[in-house]
Amino acid sequence: VPTCPNEPVTEYSVLIGNKYFSLYTIALPWNQAFDYCTNESMVLAEPQDPLVLAALQTYILDHGLSFVWWLGGHGNGSKINWLSGGPVYHPQIVGGPSAPEWWTGEPFSVAEGWCLDLDPGSTTGGPLSVYRCEEELYFICECVHG
Repeated sequence: VPTCPNEPVTEYSVLIGNKYFSLYTIALPWNQAFDYCTNESMVLAEPQDPLVLAALQTYILDHGLSFVWWLGGHGNGSKINWLSGGPVYHPQIVGGPSAPEWWTGEPFSVAEGWCLDLDPGSTTGGPLSVYRCEEELYFICECVHG
């Protein structure tokens, strides 16, 4: 995760632990969100710690931002992996039951072309699920506080 060049300047940015998470309310396909974060000297967010994921979910809900958000993970045919490597929350069983961070019945698919999202308003299980990568969603970038 890159070090923040300076304090993130989006309207919705939050420091959780040593990472800044910046929420971008621009709807883009996953690959364009990836590029956008890179151009901002950040990466698509990877809330790998369940406590960080919960804090991010709470921040989003507390600010009335109950949208679906791209995160830094995608399918490779056998698992949904973080961009930095390693699987997103185990176990991952297509159609469930998966780890508690996953929405009930998710991940729907682990195939290429499916990308990780955060649905903070989930009422059935955890906030993580997958969408087709070409869908246009808002997205969250992260960097390490300096």
